[in-house]
Amino acid sequence: MKSMDEAIGAAERKLTEIKTISFREAARGDYGAIIDQRLTGMEIVVYLMRAGYLDTDYTDYLGFFYEGSLTRDDQNLILALRRRATLDVASPVRNPERVASKLEHDALGDGKGIIADLIVQLSLSAPLTELSDTRTQKLDVILQSGHQNAGRLAEAVSIILAGDARLPLVRAMHALAPELFAVILSTERFNEADARQALVCGIMDALSQQQLEVMAHRQPLLEVIASLTGVNHLITGMASNIDGWAWLRREPVRFNSLSAEVGASTLEQLIGWRCLQLSLPMMALILETFADEGGDVSCKRLRALGLAGIDSLIEIAPEDFIFELMKQQGKLQEDTESLRYILGLVEDDQELQENLFQHTECLMDDLEGFTDNIWEKALELDRVTSVPNAAWSYYIGMIVRPIETPSESIDKEEQDRIRDIFTAFLARNACEAQRLWDDARDEADDLKAYLLASELDDDSLDEIFGSTTVGPESLVGLNISADRWTFLAQAHFVPFDGQVLEEIGNNDPTAEAAYLIRCWADARDYVVLRKLDPKTVGLISAARSVPIGDIAEMWEGLVEREEASQATVVGKLALVCARANAENFVMPRNCRSIIASRACEAILSQRERQELLHQALKLHVDWAITSSILASLTGGYAELLGDKRTVRLPNSELDVRLCQALNDRGFVGKIKPEKDYVTVYTKRVGRL
Repeated sequence: MKSMDEAIGAAERKLTEIKTISFREAARGDYGAIIDQRLTGMEIVVYLMRAGYLDTDYTDYLGFFYEGSLTRDDQNLILALRRRATLDVASPVRNPERVASKLEHDALGDGKGIIADLIVQLSLSAPLTELSDTRTQKLDVILQSGHQNAGRLAEAVSIILAGDARLPLVRAMHALAPELFAVILSTERFNEADARQALVCGIMDALSQQQLEVMAHRQPLLEVIASLTGVNHLITGMASNIDGWAWLRREPVRFNSLSAEVGASTLEQLIGWRCLQLSLPMMALILETFADEGGDVSCKRLRALGLAGIDSLIEIAPEDFIFELMKQQGKLQEDTESLRYILGLVEDDQELQENLFQHTECLMDDLEGFTDNIWEKALELDRVTSVPNAAWSYYIGMIVRPIETPSESIDKEEQDRIRDIFTAFLARNACEAQRLWDDARDEADDLKAYLLASELDDDSLDEIFGSTTVGPESLVGLNISADRWTFLAQAHFVPFDGQVLEEIGNNDPTAEAAYLIRCWADARDYVVLRKLDPKTVGLISAARSVPIGDIAEMWEGLVEREEASQATVVGKLALVCARANAENFVMPRNCRSIIASRACEAILSQRERQELLHQALKLHVDWAITSSILASLTGGYAELLGDKRTVRLPNSELDVRLCQALNDRGFVGKIKPEKDYVTVYTKRVGRL
């Protein structure tokens, strides 16, 4: 069947070629042999005809016309066309059927046959489905010449559209040259809106939906229709939704160049039918029409109009909608709801999402409904109205939930990136982050632990926890550095708790002492002073906030356990004695031996040995021990052991105090303060 159709098509093309060939071409070709036969004995005429010097312009018409057959004007028109003359498109034809029958194909080509009355006659009479019919062939010749003579054909079509033959014309063009619809609509003659609408109306009235759906050149036609600046004449037909109008609605056509004169009613109908292209100019037109003002175009403003169908238009091609919005200079004025809506339509294109997000400047009041990458961008750019709400949403959605749901688990590198975004956000907004703890949440302790284990700096943590406390629920089992334990021991937001003390002690004994010192008022009744670790006692010994009596009890325990001489603690003994002396406190009696022993060590400074001696005197060491200590002191103290009646010693507060202690014990006599020194009277009796 296919080969038979091809053969028939080839034969029809050959027939058309034969019918449209000019006389001169035929005479020079195969028809020359027939001329030889018919004009026997007229060799000169035969030669001239076969050489192309003679044609049929006039002599062939002798006797062709007969009286009453055609008017003189029609005769002249036929003769002119046979001479290949170009006549006015609007030339009147009195008997178009007769004229058309008298004209050969070649007289109608090259745009010559584009005469309105002839086209009307052939459109009405030609059987469009029979390409072998002479009338159909002649009409095809005329229409095909319109490609090279578009302006001339457009003028003829314009004339025909004003009459009763517009529908037959459209059907003829659809059958023979549908591509001409777009060609004609693009001509200068059809630049005017009403003219273009007239042709579109003719096309839609004449053709069925099915015909247009399968028309080979429907897309160029649709594009030209979409570029119309006015559509008022089309609205009634589109509203009917029948014939070609149904096709126009179903495609649908999307008008992209409408002028401001289109009117609110028409514009609203087009939006409802999804027949408007949401280009930036068209969106601006919508706002100017329905919001009574121009300004920047945004998804928020468009949706706020409440126009039926606006969401459907956006959802047809959300990517294109976004690109149009981003053509504007400056930031887009959206809100959380409009952003959630439009970004949700392109959630598979993260790059486009983020480009749009950064092209807007609104603060988001709720992260729910956004994709993870937008949550990240919102925190990175501080684009949130509430730091605590955003932080909680991010923590639960991005950190907790993926850990709890194995199917959503992520690798460590991704976890670190998510954590860094979160902690950097809180560090920048540490003051506002204090409100994280305003409402009781089950996850609060876990979040506190997470933050403490993060790389947030101490200052940020100190501010973030400024309105709350951190207890054992967050600290027990926490895997953090020694430096962080040291910070926590000193942190105001970590109150005293026995479990916390144990946790700190297990991880950093130095931090344990600091924690005890800071919380001593609460810790005093919890700890057993006599059993504290030597290193801890050594650290606490220097704390002015811990009463000397408590420190003394710790030392009493050390001596009992024979741990007082350990290097981690013994170095603080002189400091403890100095404070005890200043507060007129006497250390426990079991400390006397180690105090006296320590006072004799040469590695200590003069001042340290003096303080130790002073406390030893309070503990009633005998003269033998006292004298050995005095012998190690400089500044004249050794002279107290000799035969001098008086000895001059420095007059510092410490020296005066030590001399008074010696006097109280009866180891020296009268003490006489002078301007630059202290005179001490020695005493030989009563020292034993």
